[in-house]
Amino acid sequence: MFLVEKRKTGEFLAAKVEKAVKMQRHIMLFWESKLIHKLRGKTYVPFLHFVGDEKTDDGKMYHVMVMDLLGKSLEDLFQECRRKFDLKTVLHIAV
Repeated sequence: MFLVEKRKTGEFLAAKVEKAVKMQRHIMLFWESKLIHKLRGKTYVPFLHFVGDEKTDDGKMYHVMVMDLLGKSLEDLFQECRRKFDLKTVLHIAV
């Protein structure tokens, strides 16, 4: 996940990037964006600013999803907890 600064407001956004693979049947970012779209309006569900494909200057394709940054990523939290969540952390994430 990358941090992207929104230029006009100075607000930070989160960007998830996935390398596009030819003939890929299940694009995880698009499935995730559909779930977020269905949950929109609920507490702690990020607003999606962009979901689509982007091509780099050298012709590589990537799937991209840009959304509101709600806090640290689960991966960051997992690293801070030495790659093991205790019950309290799991319950906190669930809430």
